Amino acid sequence: MAAKLNLNLAVVLIAVAIVAGSFATSQTGFATASPYDFTITSITAPASISTNLDSVFTANVENLGTTTASAVAYKYEVVNSLGYLVFQNNGKINLPAGLTEIALPVDVLKAGTYTLKMAVDTEGVFTETSKSNNNYELEVTVPY
Repeated sequence: MAAKLNLNLAVVLIAVAIVAGSFATSQTGFATASPYDFTITSITAPASISTNLDSVFTANVENLGTTTASAVAYKYEVVNSLGYLVFQNNGKINLPAGLTEIALPVDVLKAGTYTLKMAVDTEGVFTETSKSNNNYELEVTVPY
């Protein structure tokens, strides 16, 4: 009986050691929130867009993480209804945790329908919780 008890105790101790060992070595393997997660929540067009005038759009970019990200690359472009690029610009910005507004000046557009496309972390420098929310598109019409 004592031998069976010792055998059961040995099995339990081995199992505990295996679990404890795998717990100790897998601490970095647990899913943890990234200190960064950028998302473009919206792009707002100016109150009125006219031909022959520059326009400034406003992008709301949120860092859902907990740490300020320095020199985050972004780009935006405007394509016409045929898919041709008519304007492109890029820059870098610091994104603290929370919401940041970015002004997106656009050169003169002719009358027509356009799509303004924006992307953040275009250089892929930051490890984020999700990269699927780093792009945004807005269709705008410049009246005749």
